Amino acid sequence: MVMITIVNTHNHGIQLQSDTGPSGPEALTLGTLDAVDSLQEQLGSYLQKRGQTEYITTYHAAKQAKTEGYILKATTLNSACSRGSIPHAKKLYGRWKMPKPSFNIWYAAWKSKKDKSQ
Repeated sequence: MVMITIVNTHNHGIQLQSDTGPSGPEALTLGTLDAVDSLQEQLGSYLQKRGQTEYITTYHAAKQAKTEGYILKATTLNSACSRGSIPHAKKLYGRWKMPKPSFNIWYAAWKSKKDKSQ
């Protein structure tokens, strides 16, 4: 099994390091956070096209937030989905479903904003 770690290279983006490679440890540097966002979106699209993405409903997303002590309203989630703030969210039978990885990224940012405003 290959272990990949993220190394914070201050002011230079993010560096991914693999513990094994053909000639020892290898690294991939993503120079900016925009590059990291782009990579995340491309990986999400790749997995989604292959049917390997787990989806979460707005009900389950709100329930997850509640277990963590947050109140995440359905209107907030619906707005985020309709604005495209949660990439690859789709509306099925009048209900929004979001890829779990996309939701988790959005949710982490939402919690951070919520915590700062309190």
